[in-house]
Amino acid sequence: MDGQVHNLGILLHNAATRRVHYRFREDYGFAPQEEQEVLSVLGDDIAQKLRELDDAITLIEQFEDELSNTI
Repeated sequence: MDGQVHNLGILLHNAATRRVHYRFREDYGFAPQEEQEVLSVLGDDIAQKLRELDDAITLIEQFEDELSNTI
């Protein structure tokens, strides 16, 4: 990596509807080739989980509990 901080995507929670809107990067050119594939799959996996959940805020809460300051 180049030592800089790079945003991988954004998750927005609409409290009124309890829906989560998301958008992930499509270009991970700042990362080495082997990490680009992992980052792409990570975004796809999170997006799939958000689509599958009736109440996507559950996933966000899980991230806060388990991954806070990790990714």
